[in-house]
Amino acid sequence: MALYRSGSGCNIYAKTSDSIWTGFVNPSFVSGAYFENIAIDNFNTKWAALSRYSGYKGLYFFNENNTLNNPSDDISGKYDISAFSVQTVYYVTVDKNNVVWVTTNNGVFTIDNPLGAIQNPSNPPAPQKIGIISGNLKVPFTESSITMAVDVLNEKWIGTESNGVFHLSEDGSTLIEQFNITNSPILSNTINSIVISGKTGKAYFGTLYGLSSIQTNAIQPVDKFEKIICKPNPYLIPSSKNPTLTIDGLVENSTIKIITLNGEVVAEYSARQGRIDDQWNGTDKNGNFVPTGIYIVVAYNKDGSKVGTGKIAVIRK
Repeated sequence: MALYRSGSGCNIYAKTSDSIWTGFVNPSFVSGAYFENIAIDNFNTKWAALSRYSGYKGLYFFNENNTLNNPSDDISGKYDISAFSVQTVYYVTVDKNNVVWVTTNNGVFTIDNPLGAIQNPSNPPAPQKIGIISGNLKVPFTESSITMAVDVLNEKWIGTESNGVFHLSEDGSTLIEQFNITNSPILSNTINSIVISGKTGKAYFGTLYGLSSIQTNAIQPVDKFEKIICKPNPYLIPSSKNPTLTIDGLVENSTIKIITLNGEVVAEYSARQGRIDDQWNGTDKNGNFVPTGIYIVVAYNKDGSKVGTGKIAVIRK
């Protein structure tokens, strides 16, 4: 856990299974800093955003080398705000690909190789600013971003200071949708916190005016196939109202096949990481819309040990 302020000289504490708390003494370069939040990567490195209200702004990283009581082998370092060319670092999190994401008053940055930070703490990997593809250009994302969350599909949700929520693709390069007070139940365009339930897929947005939520497709996969549900059913193609078919009830790492009653595979692809997939647009492997008919939807996991099936009626207009 990280303490916002501490009089003990330790802002990061660890609690072991025997209920003993161990504090890690701050190095001098972050002494007196305020810690906004903490995230842990796959190398057990702790990342903390240092508050805009303290004299030590930026991003702190720390790894105790799995020795709680031996500070001699601890590794730590810091990104000053000059490393991002910003005035404030607001928030830090780690995604499913072990990429560190940092929100600032001027956009969002990634650290793609966090291992490099503890390998060479005096010269850690440079942060990369994300950009959104618009037309044929990649435009820097410059929103003042207070917070963010990563859903089970590894997509990114950015809470901004004045423009609501930006829902971005896994790598942050594509704007999927934006939510604000004019097009959603969000109560304020200033988003202070975001949390997304993997069990229900609901995204919750905290503001000074209250809490609001929206339903997403980012739901954890089921343990085993029970019933594959396709909707809408029948599925009209082409359709602007339902451009893709929603397939619900998937296990992790599912592969999906769309098969005719004669056994011909017209489409095959890897589903996204959640329980629900919505990638099939009614086309075959050549990009042509399939004929009207009944199709079998078969989903199976990586080794084929779990298989689920469903049916969909397709009506081609």
